[in-house]
Amino acid sequence: MAYKNFEQFWTETQPSKIGRFLQKKNFKIIFRIIRNFFPKDLSVLDFGCGIGRTMTEFNKNGFTNVFGFDTSRKALDECIKKGFKNDRIFSQIPDIKFDIVFSDGVLEHYENMDPIIEQHCNCQNKYVVINQPTKINYFCARILRWRGNYVPEYHHNPRVFIKEFEKYNFEKILIKENLWHFLIIFKIRN
Repeated sequence: MAYKNFEQFWTETQPSKIGRFLQKKNFKIIFRIIRNFFPKDLSVLDFGCGIGRTMTEFNKNGFTNVFGFDTSRKALDECIKKGFKNDRIFSQIPDIKFDIVFSDGVLEHYENMDPIIEQHCNCQNKYVVINQPTKINYFCARILRWRGNYVPEYHHNPRVFIKEFEKYNFEKILIKENLWHFLIIFKIRN
């Protein structure tokens, strides 16, 4: 069965051991790139922060000006339990701008992702960074879903994201891809 919303997802699921292992490996790759690319004093909005895993990784990697946005109150409550302050997490898209808007595994949940991409672009000052599953990851996840609940996903390849972000005056400045994920860094054109 597909979850009706992300609130239900965060209430009823926990990542598997394999999922946690793969996420740790993926975070190593992501943050090696991010540490070498961005100064640590930039402000970061984790768009679709969930229970704060990526915010925690940003903090572990020396970024101290980290904020989170998610529509799930349950997920944001988990962020608070992890020590993130109320003024650092948002249940609505904030009116302030961030140097970096980062999302990990968010956009694939939308068949029509244009409004979500527009939201990413509207709350940044310089950069948008996305980490998305590859077609192989998507395919493997679909096979595993026969056994239970899932959140709907749609596969979009990197070219689709590049084209979509170009509509909002962004250019791709870096793309890194492995078997399971691809990371794209976009910068607003001057």
